[in-house]
Amino acid sequence: MSGNFDINFEWDDPLGASIDYEAATWCRLIIVAGDKIVTRAYDRETESLATHICVPLYPVAEWLACNWWAIFHETTNPRRTSNGYNRRHYLRAGRDGYAFPNMSFKLEGNGILIEFKVMEGEFENLCFLESGAVETTATEVIEKLQHVIQATVQRLEKKDIFGTVLQKEWASICGLDGEEEDFCRTCGCLGVDPFTADDSQAAAIISVSRRIPSSIRQEFFGASSLDCLEQQAIEVERMIEAARCSSVDIVQFREIRESAPTMRRHSSAWHSGYQYARELRHALNVNESPFRKWSNLLGALNMPQSKPPTSWFRTDSFIARSFDGLVVENQRRTPVFTIFTRTNEAQRFAFCRALFDYLTGRDRSWLLTSAHTERQKRNRAFAAEFLAPADSIRSELSGGFADDETLADLADKFGVSEYVIRHQIHNHGIADVEAPTLSPHVAGHDS
Repeated sequence: MSGNFDINFEWDDPLGASIDYEAATWCRLIIVAGDKIVTRAYDRETESLATHICVPLYPVAEWLACNWWAIFHETTNPRRTSNGYNRRHYLRAGRDGYAFPNMSFKLEGNGILIEFKVMEGEFENLCFLESGAVETTATEVIEKLQHVIQATVQRLEKKDIFGTVLQKEWASICGLDGEEEDFCRTCGCLGVDPFTADDSQAAAIISVSRRIPSSIRQEFFGASSLDCLEQQAIEVERMIEAARCSSVDIVQFREIRESAPTMRRHSSAWHSGYQYARELRHALNVNESPFRKWSNLLGALNMPQSKPPTSWFRTDSFIARSFDGLVVENQRRTPVFTIFTRTNEAQRFAFCRALFDYLTGRDRSWLLTSAHTERQKRNRAFAAEFLAPADSIRSELSGGFADDETLADLADKFGVSEYVIRHQIHNHGIADVEAPTLSPHVAGHDS
């Protein structure tokens, strides 16, 4: 994962700015992402083009510091109700009346997705002209944004300006110890400012952090919401305990795990999931077989049953839509699956996601969510390719185009939703698709 991202600035004449911290940090600002200059804009008043904008750096630095933990720890999750997500991830939320590009920082897997769009503000002279997206490492983004904050703080001190929100926030961040940083990261996952959380909220976050197994902690906080945190933790704990106490012993799962291919990490999570699905199908000698029904899928796993028994496959309701399921290994090393979705197609898809985590992981429990973490992107990609192989879809299509009727036929053939088929066709470049916007949580290649 590599993408050029940089923020360059030169201190400049404040042009009569009246607020001291804005005048002190007035600059010529250039932001670069990939091969695009994000700040390239047309000035309608002067009828001129420029690659830089003249703005105070203070509002940007303050916004970055106040949203630091969310920017780097709040995972994109299309089904989680999280008030204020845009305010924490879109740069314009901190513009303080100045013209800034429509640019966002979003945690995707282990990297940061930087998106920017053409924008013509109704009441602004500047029209920003570039659109695009660059995914780069969190380390690179942290380095660049830290420089912006630290340079702004130093500039304020040089101008004898102290006690600003930025200086207080950044001093708090720099003064954290290890345990406090852990708390802040967890708050970031929830989209909560760790410095404004009240005592009851902080107590709930700390309590749940200690109770939820470390193997699913990141996934749990990436899908849960602060207002239901305790209740969601109790539900997860209940399901984990019930699964661990199960005495079911299914030797086939252990045999598949012991003979399964080793997962190889690729440059992207979705590639890893796709490749593992192909290798597992080959190992099971079911390269081209569709798994239209439960009996087909279980037969491929050497379990001649029409549907999974409730001894190791359970359905349950859950209070949050962003949780899809849970798999827990019991004392006999048998995985017990708890799935929160309802339709047969969705249950099979969630089962395959959980199966991937069981086969490739070495923990005792795994949580399925709609978040775009590295693990969730891998298991969604695996499930899509395992149930509806791209090569099989390609062989069913001709003419390089798929209409709604074709999508429905393919979904029926492979026993998956039309969204999965649509996603497979799109991600593998199989054909052009006449369809509504892709559902971002269905399969692995979310970006």
